[in-house]
Amino acid sequence: MIEECVMCVLLCVSVSQTEISAGLSVTLFCQLYSFPRVSCDDWIRSERIQLFWVNQTGVKLNISDSRYQISSSSDHCIITLNTTLLNEDDNREWRCEVTQRDQVKTSVTYTVKSSGEKTSSSITSFSLTDEKLKALLQTNDQQSRNCCRERRK
Repeated sequence: MIEECVMCVLLCVSVSQTEISAGLSVTLFCQLYSFPRVSCDDWIRSERIQLFWVNQTGVKLNISDSRYQISSSSDHCIITLNTTLLNEDDNREWRCEVTQRDQVKTSVTYTVKSSGEKTSSSITSFSLTDEKLKALLQTNDQQSRNCCRERRK
């Protein structure tokens, strides 16, 4: 039984070029890390956790939308969004939301900034115990960098 839960959500962005522009294919990976010694898959099932991609107005992106290719890993701990950027996507946000028992617990936002600006993303998390969250974030800092490195290959 899990008495205390810590959740860390990581957003990795994979682009084939350093400058973001219309016509470029962008892949966003949203990964859920669980507390050490707790399988992410088990945690997702027992706590009814789900990952979703939503647009900037909060509307859930569907697999049926031909503009987006959305897939998830077999353990449902990683959800991927792939899209080709359009001119109107400048300053557009895509958000990975994590729900627990149908309530949004945390989210990670990716904002498209074209014309050579860096894209922005963030790691957001929630915790029932701040001390454990700090320890987990320190542990996951290297995992975060490794995830992004692996995804960009």
